[in-house]
Amino acid sequence: MIGRYLRRNPVIPTTSVDPALFARARPRLVRLEEHYRCRQTVAPNSTIEWDQAERAAGTVEIVTPYDGDKHLTRDAVADIERRLDQQPGASGGGPDGAGPDAAPAGPTEAVIGHLVLVGHQDTDLAEKLGLDGRFGAHEIRVPVSGPDVPDRDALADGLLEYRFAVDYAPLPGTPKLIPIRLEVGMTDPDSANRRADLLKAFRTDDKTKLAADADAIKSFVGFKPHLQLTITARLTLPPGPDDVAPVLRRVGVSLPGALSLSRSSLRLLVGGKDPEEVQYDAVRNELVWFDVATRDDDRPDDDDEDDEESRWPGDRPTRRRRRMSETMAVRFEQPGELYAQDKLVVTVDAEVPGELLSGTQARLFDARGYRHRKDDPLKVRSVVTTTCEVDLGHTFRRRPVTPYQSFHFDEVVPGKLRVADILAVLADQRFVTKDWELASGQEKGQMARHVIIATREDGPDVIELFIVVEGQRQNTRREIRSPDSSHRTKFISGDLWLYVYGEAPRDARTVVHEINKLQRSLRERFRQLRVPR
Repeated sequence: MIGRYLRRNPVIPTTSVDPALFARARPRLVRLEEHYRCRQTVAPNSTIEWDQAERAAGTVEIVTPYDGDKHLTRDAVADIERRLDQQPGASGGGPDGAGPDAAPAGPTEAVIGHLVLVGHQDTDLAEKLGLDGRFGAHEIRVPVSGPDVPDRDALADGLLEYRFAVDYAPLPGTPKLIPIRLEVGMTDPDSANRRADLLKAFRTDDKTKLAADADAIKSFVGFKPHLQLTITARLTLPPGPDDVAPVLRRVGVSLPGALSLSRSSLRLLVGGKDPEEVQYDAVRNELVWFDVATRDDDRPDDDDEDDEESRWPGDRPTRRRRRMSETMAVRFEQPGELYAQDKLVVTVDAEVPGELLSGTQARLFDARGYRHRKDDPLKVRSVVTTTCEVDLGHTFRRRPVTPYQSFHFDEVVPGKLRVADILAVLADQRFVTKDWELASGQEKGQMARHVIIATREDGPDVIELFIVVEGQRQNTRREIRSPDSSHRTKFISGDLWLYVYGEAPRDARTVVHEINKLQRSLRERFRQLRVPR
């Protein structure tokens, strides 16, 4: 009964504290946690901001079981009994005839450690915990006598558990930067991941991966009737350790009311694979999945300045850390229901383990001043919840279109000069190009395969062309006969193939126009280079 009381009433009021009473005890849990909420819209005028209706909140929780073993140990009980025996009235000679097991008249607490906090100036922790200055130490105390601890046996019999909890709040505008942004779009399944795969292979200069992607472009498939809602979370964290690994603990997507949940109509892919656990929340009408890991962001680093205020003394300065999730795709095999919807809502709970986004840093020390290191009970994390409203009309209009064409130029001798011609024509069309040469690995006479990526800004949009160039040389023999004689000559001829995969938002006409223009320009250029008949 007493144990339940202590759990329901986390803070036991005290009227007197003996600061000289220290005990070698160990809390089971010291938890610091911060929760932030933001809102995002994906619409013609997209926005992202802190949720004004839900203020950021933090919690400090300390739990210490009276177990006589791992936490309030036998040594700690001996420290407490030795100090209590020294108090007036603790021995049997008092005027009221109190025995040695009787508790003193006033409640008493023991100090079992210190929670040291630094960089808490952007919170009200100083007021809530009585901290002084930028560096502050909060004494961790547990009651060892009084009305809620009836006798000394209660210190070690495992029936009691003391819980100290304080709520605090980060100051408005903390952190200065909203740490999470969702990229939400609508794509066709046949092209949803191709651009990301190609760009990743180009960045890493992985020739094996480039060859596989080149084959994928050559074997481009046609239109498929289903659609994919793609979601990628990008996180930007303040300077700190590079080994931080944020996790998307929960991701939810609201579904159209009439949508069937059968596998034939709906499928979820995370990083191109089926997730381990997927649930349907009937109350919120959401498709929910959990624990999506993050990795280093594929965006180039910027020149963010180091933030001195956010570091523990002695830590090395670092720059902002950028992380991103794998692409999460909800595939609608029967997308007709989406056209009846005005919007979808995506919610993400992102956890940053080991860090408080307010900039507060914590260290835990025992009653003797030694820092807890082995099996440290200190648990720190921040959770950012973002609610993203997706305007489906805008998303449909922004959906990437991916036209595809292949060209064949006969009687053109393939080689590096012809690749230079292609790059020149693309430059004339104001494309910025990069070229990778791949060994063909084919029979003798086939030119090395080239992969070209060409990009061009077109107002607010970007047009991208992914081009595979292949060629085959042939030794040709020509024979000219006349009534009086015949003449034979040998020369080199060949064939050149281009496979062009384009991508741009909204309208395919711009990309198709550029691909057709590329074909016309190359035919005009190669006409002068064709082997004479």
